[in-house]
Amino acid sequence: RVANFICETGMDGFPIARQPPAVRNAVLRYITQLDLPDVEVETVKNSSFWHDSTESHLLLLRGLFASGVLAFAFVQKRWRVNYGLDPNRKTGTKLAVPFRAKDNPTPRSEFSHPDVVIVLTCLSYYYGGLDDESLFTIFNLLVRSDDADQEYQDWVKTTTMPDAFRHLQGVNLRDHTQCKLEIFPHTRFSKAAIDYFLSHMVFAKESKEFPYKLSASGWDLGKKKANATTGFSGTNDSRYVLPLDIKQLDLPEQKHTNALVLNHILGPENTTAVMSADMKGTALDSTYLLSMVANMSSRVRVILDVGAQVVDRTNLEFSKEWLKCYNRDDHTRAFVFFDDFDNIMVLNRSGKVEELQSSPFADQLDQCLVFLDEAHTRGTDLRLPTDYRAAVTLGADLTKDRLVQACMRMRKLGKGQSVMFCIPREIEQKIRRLTGRARAAPCDITVSDVICWAISETCQSLRREVPLWLTQGIRFDHQRRLWDGLDACDDDLSRSACAQSFQEEEALSLDRRYNPQQSHPSVSSLLDHVGSRSGAMMYELCQQFGLTVLHTSSLQEEQERELSPETEQESQVERPPPAQPARHSLHADVRMF
Repeated sequence: RVANFICETGMDGFPIARQPPAVRNAVLRYITQLDLPDVEVETVKNSSFWHDSTESHLLLLRGLFASGVLAFAFVQKRWRVNYGLDPNRKTGTKLAVPFRAKDNPTPRSEFSHPDVVIVLTCLSYYYGGLDDESLFTIFNLLVRSDDADQEYQDWVKTTTMPDAFRHLQGVNLRDHTQCKLEIFPHTRFSKAAIDYFLSHMVFAKESKEFPYKLSASGWDLGKKKANATTGFSGTNDSRYVLPLDIKQLDLPEQKHTNALVLNHILGPENTTAVMSADMKGTALDSTYLLSMVANMSSRVRVILDVGAQVVDRTNLEFSKEWLKCYNRDDHTRAFVFFDDFDNIMVLNRSGKVEELQSSPFADQLDQCLVFLDEAHTRGTDLRLPTDYRAAVTLGADLTKDRLVQACMRMRKLGKGQSVMFCIPREIEQKIRRLTGRARAAPCDITVSDVICWAISETCQSLRREVPLWLTQGIRFDHQRRLWDGLDACDDDLSRSACAQSFQEEEALSLDRRYNPQQSHPSVSSLLDHVGSRSGAMMYELCQQFGLTVLHTSSLQEEQERELSPETEQESQVERPPPAQPARHSLHADVRMF
């Protein structure tokens, strides 16, 4: 619908509204269909609408729609769960970065695809707004710019700004209190103000690409060495996308673990709960989650937010809100949660927050409620009472591995402890489509349906990861052959030429990145130059997941950039200034001698 709207009405720099319907329809197909026949491409290029001023717009729109950049950002990524801003990062970047879990940014990695970075950065500021420091920055920049009044009018046009501050002359930037209380709340989410900040303070300063890069991946960490490389994983669902030199070794005495855990989850004491019909069109936020938990027939003492549904409150705020529901319960005196620094804390009724291990509640967990956010539904070990029941939230792209790990925070699951799955509306619809059930009674979704859905999400996740796995594997094989060839080089010139072959192109033009006439190589052609054994294994796995053509893998790619700046020294010789020569003379003592 967005592409249709653009092709009907146009936008700034893209005046297509006055073009004939045949041209608009051809452009619509051009920007929305990934694989186009040459006839369709030539129709657009030979039309009157194709010229230098519109070519870049057409290619960029094609990248956003046909190449899936927008779909990737809106469907596969969630703000504050999969991406967001990290003001505490050492590099101090203002660009969006990948998140491991809710409010848990990765320490160093960044998104590889430039348009993904731009889209996710824009969304991060549109959702979160500008903080006071950023607003002071752009206001100070605005008052020194040309046509500042007109720009400020664009900022406040759609806001409820008081009349006294609707003109830039009425804004006193020296009065910080007035700015923070009366002006900034109205401009914090102004799209025009955010766009001004992005164009002047973010993209202009931090958007950069380099012509070449040297890449390494997990394949290099797991390559065969003199001493074996070992690792540990609690589950084996990711064994399909391990580097070929790494093998999953399942201990015979542990092979039954997956089936045993599923058997515990499928026990009759575990149930499901869906959102009520009158909440159609609303999200499962923290307020509704608490109301669901409060209205359950069996008392829930633990919330495992593996679906990352509690994003509108911090862990401490959510803890205080849930603890209020137990004001009259003498058996509930505290709340256990993790703080922003991964410390396990406890909140008592008086509002005091302290570390759990040093508090009296370390041995009184039967008097505590427990909340584990997404990042801590894996690896956390709490000895909870045998009769405790947990509410487990579901969310988009939740794989079986993560779901099972979250459920097993209840260490005595199947032996007294139990779980209940809280199913948001969008996940309920996915489960119904998967199981082929029309909407009937709310309780007709079973725990086995939830497990089937999680397994299907795992399969889809693996399908998305296989193109990147293949790209990294081909790169690793290519570099390994280059290393072998480097050992055979016997002069500096050939060694330098071989070393240059390790470089890959990083910065690509819009034409090279999105032109429909850029062919998409088949998997078999990509593997022609890979070793026979490795190539056969890669091809077999691609066949299993239905990958025949490699369109792109860079949308999923994340990278940790390491820059190696070269220090250059330029010597400047400072010569003595010109001087007048002294006149020759004999000293008086010489004359007397």
